[in-house]
Amino acid sequence: NGYYTNEEFYSYTNDKGPLYSSGTNKDLFNRCKTSCFDPATERKRDKFLWYITADDFPMKKDCRWLQKRSNAKQKKICLNANLSARGFSPPSKVCPVTCAPYV
Repeated sequence: NGYYTNEEFYSYTNDKGPLYSSGTNKDLFNRCKTSCFDPATERKRDKFLWYITADDFPMKKDCRWLQKRSNAKQKKICLNANLSARGFSPPSKVCPVTCAPYV
């Protein structure tokens, strides 16, 4: 019993999941709104579509990978708005903090 977020499965009792609720504040709407949709935050493991291979396989990368690229590569990747398909958002939306200087 659980849910998927960014291709990762979480049980409802997993304290690492974005919808985990403990203590007296059980307001899952505000918890998810803050952790899932706040444009000023990014999680290192969130994935974006990097490119699609010649045999039509989606290659994905995460924000941690993007942070390790040079500034020139980050700029090139962040400005490529075509990197969204198959349910993946472009890097500028997935990694807004890393891409902020370039968009």
